[in-house]
Amino acid sequence: MRRVKNLITSYVGLITLADVLGVLGYWLYKGTVRRTVAVGLILLILMIVGKRVEILGIGWESAVTGTGGILVISCIGGLMLMAISGSFSRSVLALAEAKGSNLLEDMKRSRMFEHSRRLWERVLRYEQDAFTNEEMGQERQLAQAIGEDVKQLCLPNISGINGDAWRLDLAKRTATLGRTEEGWKVLFDYATHAPLPRSVLRYGLRYDLSLIVDWYDGAPFHHTDNKLFEQYHGAENLVSARRQAKMGYWHKANHKRQRFLQSLYFKMITRAIQLRVARACSKLDKLHPPFHFAPDLFLWPSEQTYRVVRERMGEDVVNELIDYRKRIFHRVLHPEMDYARKLMHKAIYPNFVAATHLRRCYDPQYVIGELDETWESDLKHYDRALAEEAMELEQPPHRFVEAARTRQQEMAEFLQNNPTLASADDPLAKRAASVAMHVNRQANGKSPETIITPAIENKFRYARRLFAVRIHHELTRIELEDYELYLDRIIH
Repeated sequence: MRRVKNLITSYVGLITLADVLGVLGYWLYKGTVRRTVAVGLILLILMIVGKRVEILGIGWESAVTGTGGILVISCIGGLMLMAISGSFSRSVLALAEAKGSNLLEDMKRSRMFEHSRRLWERVLRYEQDAFTNEEMGQERQLAQAIGEDVKQLCLPNISGINGDAWRLDLAKRTATLGRTEEGWKVLFDYATHAPLPRSVLRYGLRYDLSLIVDWYDGAPFHHTDNKLFEQYHGAENLVSARRQAKMGYWHKANHKRQRFLQSLYFKMITRAIQLRVARACSKLDKLHPPFHFAPDLFLWPSEQTYRVVRERMGEDVVNELIDYRKRIFHRVLHPEMDYARKLMHKAIYPNFVAATHLRRCYDPQYVIGELDETWESDLKHYDRALAEEAMELEQPPHRFVEAARTRQQEMAEFLQNNPTLASADDPLAKRAASVAMHVNRQANGKSPETIITPAIENKFRYARRLFAVRIHHELTRIELEDYELYLDRIIH
């Protein structure tokens, strides 16, 4: 019984009165055609048989009038209920937008320091093998020299003082950074704060950082926070990597099922949160004028926002605000943190699962354990992914890892016998060969030469795709942890 009660509690909060009216109206309207056909067939049969409807106690005129009335109620009534439902929802959602719910992307940006550190530790630092110690030493000096100037470049009211020539020169110098941790910090600040076109983010910097900047364009608990979903299906390098990795039909079918459910949960959860928060804002506005309550007070609670309310309205209003916020999220998700987290995971966890599938199929270092973060460690830490992954593998995970190591050994032996293809000072060529052998896990008798040689010739293309796969995967991992932090901060 407790499990059933928790299940009901978890989902009933996603439904509002407007939703019920909308479903009822849709049911009435949708059934209009069926009712029309059914009644028409009954009247036609009566006419063919030649019997009068008076047997039922009514005349032809009453039958037609009554049937017409039912059809009008079914069709017009259904349309009216849907219109009323949509009008209620649209007006409340418009209020939420007007109060700045879509501006909560700044809540995500407030964790940029942690995001930058994680991206360096789990992605960027593995790019260092492509550079010499001398090159990295030069970059550290450059990053130290231009760090303060880049900060000015990111502040339009200050940077304009120095003129366009200064901006262009500093932009060129900044674009070369990213080989060291010091250089990465400066480059990350530049990419995420300076107003840059997407083409510059993709091609004008040492690394393509467009996926990162795009991710920051979504506000948590808002329908715009679907950037990772969009990236997986639309980002050029990720699409090319998926195509090259030759993911099986089972994955595609399972992926579509997961994504459909994810989209459904995401829309329901974010919509329910936005509706209830907007109504709470409106109610508090009426109770405590002239203060205008905004969604950030509910979705981004902090001592700073509490101080603003406390100074203007008093401690009692702060406590009332906290009580409203907890009731909203207890209603929409669940009073218990574990259940609330599980329901929220339904809306975001498939991003991580899909990214893990892709990285497992494309990144051999991630699979065979050459990086600190490995596929097996992710399966243990994010245990739900284990069942999802194992379902589509031809063999258990440990055998998949062993097979991947065997292919990498074949690649190493081939390059050792053909040193002119990939020299020791050309790590990108070796990386391309490694990825090519990994994605051709079902080579069907192909020799290593036919797989590796074309890959080395296109080593920069392989490097861009692998970098995109790693960045996207890390962003999905960051998203999971950020949402847990948001929920913990809001519910407790």
